[in-house]
Amino acid sequence: MLLHRTLQPLLIIVLLLTGCDTGKTDYDGDWSTDDFVLYLNVNEGKVTAYQAGTNAFEKTPLFAGKIQDDTLRTGLATFLVHKEGNLLKLKDTRTGNVYTVKRQYNLPERLIVDQGRAGDVPGRALFWQTLQDELFSM
Repeated sequence: MLLHRTLQPLLIIVLLLTGCDTGKTDYDGDWSTDDFVLYLNVNEGKVTAYQAGTNAFEKTPLFAGKIQDDTLRTGLATFLVHKEGNLLKLKDTRTGNVYTVKRQYNLPERLIVDQGRAGDVPGRALFWQTLQDELFSM
């Protein structure tokens, strides 16, 4: 009985530690193409994708999905995902096309996407004006 009482707290600690997976991945964060036409937000492996439209960024289903085992599966395509430093390469398994996005650490506050309101994301013209303002204010 003494052994059982000694091991019980240890067993509880082990179970708690192994069950504390936060879900965070190496891919989590904000990613965009150099021209900011494509913007990806990855949170715990879940990808929300936005593409620049005429007046605003709009959600796009092409890259929206979940990254598991270095593969992004969406409703429209499957991509092999490879991270190289600050670059994320997405290779379409059907067409062979490779899409490269770069990690973004300091997006201007007005460009941070509220995932609940895709229509509120500013359009390309506002983005370039904001970028210009940010660059020349330094």
